[in-house]
Amino acid sequence: MGQFQLGPSTKLVSLAIRVKDRDKMIAFYRDIIGFSLKSEENALAIMGTDNHPEERLLLEESPRADDHFRKTKKLQHIILQVPSLPELAAIAARLATQESEYQVHVTEATVTVNLKDPEENQWVISYQKEAADQLVDAADLVCDQTDTSIRLTEAIQFVGVALNVLDQNVQQTFLADQLGFELNQQAELHSPTLSFVVTANQVSDPTVALTSDEVIGLEFIKFVLDQNDLLALEKNLLDSDYDFFIDKKKSVLTVYDSVGVEWWFERTN
Repeated sequence: MGQFQLGPSTKLVSLAIRVKDRDKMIAFYRDIIGFSLKSEENALAIMGTDNHPEERLLLEESPRADDHFRKTKKLQHIILQVPSLPELAAIAARLATQESEYQVHVTEATVTVNLKDPEENQWVISYQKEAADQLVDAADLVCDQTDTSIRLTEAIQFVGVALNVLDQNVQQTFLADQLGFELNQQAELHSPTLSFVVTANQVSDPTVALTSDEVIGLEFIKFVLDQNDLLALEKNLLDSDYDFFIDKKKSVLTVYDSVGVEWWFERTN
């Protein structure tokens, strides 16, 4: 074990969040964050970016799930990277207009907006600064932004997720042995083939161990990959005797981590 890595075709495409009030959440992610609503199928709302067909965010309504507000849930935060400062500034300006709670942080390298959605899912939306950027301080991000109609573009990337877990070592072992992630000096797990990091934050609240249909919040993380890489992942899971599901056509493989977040891999060819 420890030698497996996700193959080079692997790409993180979307996240799914189980929600209590789908209409309210659609409005927030469309009107404030800047996603576009692609389709609605029964309890599922599929969101993406304008002029691009790829799904990026799925909202699954589950009105009977317990919201557990102000409790510790599986998701600590999601990190979304945007390709331009105007995209980030427009989000901050829309948040300010709605009097939503958010914070702006500016460093030499990045500008980030930290926020919570209406059901307390936390997001860190980040922009990597370039030499030509003239941002002076955090206030400028909103004050200098006059065009609040700017929406997310297809170049956005999910670059990280922080999960709350009951046993940090168990979660790190899952990510390392089953999915080939490696621990870096910042105590983050990253995949050499993905621009994506995972942080496992150890907590004691048993809420994080509830199954995903019992509590709202992060449900699954979805990747696409080619047939060879999917079969290599299947072999690694078989060799380690780790429980997983793969359909008969070997087009979809799913595996659960230590707190019940589903890692979903879908074949592209």
